[in-house]
Amino acid sequence: FFRGCEKFTPTKVVGDAVAIVAAIRDAVGYEIDLGVEIHRNLRPEEAVILAHELLPFRMLYYEDPLAPESVEAMEYVAQRIHLPIATGERFYNIYQFKELIDRKTVSLIRSDPSLAGGFTQCKKIAGMAEAAFVGVFPHLMGSPLNISAFVQFDASIPNYVLMESYTSSDIFNDIVDHPPLRDGGYIVVPDRPGLGAQIDESKLAQYPYKPKRIPGVYGADGSVAH
Repeated sequence: FFRGCEKFTPTKVVGDAVAIVAAIRDAVGYEIDLGVEIHRNLRPEEAVILAHELLPFRMLYYEDPLAPESVEAMEYVAQRIHLPIATGERFYNIYQFKELIDRKTVSLIRSDPSLAGGFTQCKKIAGMAEAAFVGVFPHLMGSPLNISAFVQFDASIPNYVLMESYTSSDIFNDIVDHPPLRDGGYIVVPDRPGLGAQIDESKLAQYPYKPKRIPGVYGADGSVAH
């Protein structure tokens, strides 16, 4: 979703989002899958309206239309739209994902092994999802080593659908001996032991941890948006 949308009217937010998706779909055609990331910026009724407007563009997923912690609200949206909902990147245990799946509110779960219990827990979550015909679209933000770990997880489950990846993280590739290898829109599963990469501690030391405060998001009237 686009920066500053919380300061616009719902009509403008929906209209602008549809115009952006329409322009991209027109440019790339229907040979490429598209998803839209709402980043928890809408209320339930707005999420329903936008989903109806986006239906002609054959979206692969409709991500986090609203705060996923409100499962009842997500269920309300899921029952009224015909786009695959992707959510769960903020969840951290198997029970939260079970409720999403049991209520049939999600088509793609966004489990994050670095947050939701590592490989073991996320394998259990993926198994529950598989039994309900729900795909896995892991949430990923991080380093080349994080990407390497996620590749191993993705390759180990039958209901993996797609992987999140940012080329901007390539600036940190020097911290590992074998950075992730991309090939034609895919990422190659390494055949080396373990995660397929080792940390270079001397290079890692060049990127010390720096605390950062993430500011809140506020509406045009100064009220807290989320």
